[in-house]
Amino acid sequence: MRTLKFRTWSKQAQCIIPWEELKPKFVKLLDNPEYPYMQFTGLLDKSGVEIYEGDIVKYSAFNEQKELQNYINPIFWEQNFASFSVGNEHSFWALSTCEDVEVIGNIYENPELLKK
Repeated sequence: MRTLKFRTWSKQAQCIIPWEELKPKFVKLLDNPEYPYMQFTGLLDKSGVEIYEGDIVKYSAFNEQKELQNYINPIFWEQNFASFSVGNEHSFWALSTCEDVEVIGNIYENPELLKK
């Protein structure tokens, strides 16, 4: 069975609130725009770190020339494919198809990682 967990970014405190701390307040904060939610993908990175929506990951995937290439991009929910995906506005992959995935930050605490 899939584990449903979330974490949130506290805009006021400027920090991530993990599921263990968030769980008792979950319903109360659900529609509060000051606390954007990030859902657990159900997957772990190559070091055993849980991967959440909003994480920035380093990974390998096949490009259009069918060559394995390294990328750094955020995790997001792709509604059209009903899956967690990774990529950018030009191309993306289902997270489950990527190799050597490593969480290196998140879009709130490390946005500079996406500017490289």
